[in-house]
Amino acid sequence: MNDKRFASGVGSKEVIVSLKRPNWSKIFMFSVILLLVGGIGWVAGSVISRYDVTRYEDSVDVFIGKGVESQTVIAEYGDQKTQLNSYNFQALRDLLTITERKKILSAPDTTGLEFITVTVDSENYLTFYRLNDDEDTLIVTCFEGKKRNFLVDGPKYRVFSRTLTYISPEGLNGQNEVIE
Repeated sequence: MNDKRFASGVGSKEVIVSLKRPNWSKIFMFSVILLLVGGIGWVAGSVISRYDVTRYEDSVDVFIGKGVESQTVIAEYGDQKTQLNSYNFQALRDLLTITERKKILSAPDTTGLEFITVTVDSENYLTFYRLNDDEDTLIVTCFEGKKRNFLVDGPKYRVFSRTLTYISPEGLNGQNEVIE
């Protein structure tokens, strides 16, 4: 029993059984493959996420371009209806591309909430909902008929109050035309 084998006699035949040792090369290969699959999954997830952000920002640019080109961007808040000048409309882009926005799959119930709607045409519009007194804002975008919902932290960005400033008759970057 010098070479770590166990011999047992069964009648006249001797059976030699080796003690099993862990096969370190197989364990190492399994670990490497597991890390590679995890890494590839992480990279693919990052690329897909970045692609979605890039597509969204391209859609925002097209939306802004259509509004500037048509010069008939209508904003509604309660009884107030204004036609935005192109400078105030373009300022909305900063609110739509806040990097800390959270994409949500389904919008919460918005019944009874204050809201602002900015419309370029029937397939391109925005709706901003004030969710609470902290000014957390739900932004519902519809670009080329595709809807997306985003939640933006209120106190930090004040999206709703800034939008009110842009769409008011005085505007921030020049006056907007009041529609009666």
